[in-house]
Amino acid sequence: MEIPAKMKTLLLLLSITGIVFAEKANDTLSITSLPEGAAVEYNRKVIGTTPLSYKVGEYAFNVQKSSLFSKRLSGPIVLRVSKKGYIDKEVVITKPYQWHSFNSQNHYTYFLIMSNHIQIDLDKISAKHAAMTNEDISKLHESGLSDELIIDKINHSPAAFELELDDIVSLHKAGISDAIIQAMMHAK
Repeated sequence: MEIPAKMKTLLLLLSITGIVFAEKANDTLSITSLPEGAAVEYNRKVIGTTPLSYKVGEYAFNVQKSSLFSKRLSGPIVLRVSKKGYIDKEVVITKPYQWHSFNSQNHYTYFLIMSNHIQIDLDKISAKHAAMTNEDISKLHESGLSDELIIDKINHSPAAFELELDDIVSLHKAGISDAIIQAMMHAK
C-alpha cells in the first residue's frame, strides 16, 4: 500500500518536530547515598533525605528539543548531599547541549540530567590530627626512625614546635639532626 506524497510530507514534518515518534522519558530522579538519611539540596533548595525520588519532568532527560519553545532546563543542576559527621558533596548532574534552528538564526544552550539514578557516597570526617611537638620528634628519633621518615611526618602534620634558642640546643643534645631541626623550623 503506497502512502500518498502529502501524507509522507506530513509524517516527516511531525517526526522532525518530535510530535509523533518522540519517546517519553522517565520524569523522576532517584537519589541514594551511602550512608542513607543524608539531606539533599537541588540547586540550593532542600528536597528531602536519601533515599529519595524527585519528580523533575521528562523534558529534563529528553535530548529531543524540537523548537525554540520546547520546555527545557536553562541552567545546570547541582545536587548537594550532606549528613552530620560526613563531608558534604556537590555534584553537577547535567550536561550542556546546543539547539539550533533549521536556518541557524536561533540557538540556545539547554541542559539535560544525564541519569535517572544518582548514587552519592559520603566520606566520614576524620578526627583532626594533633599538632606535633618537640616531644613527638624526640619519641620518633628514639624509636630509631630515619631522618627522612621523621621529616616526611613533619611535612604532613600540623606543627606546634617550640624553637627558641634553648629548645634548639636541647634538640641537638638529644641527637636530633640538623635536617630534622630545619624541617621543624619550616613547618606550619
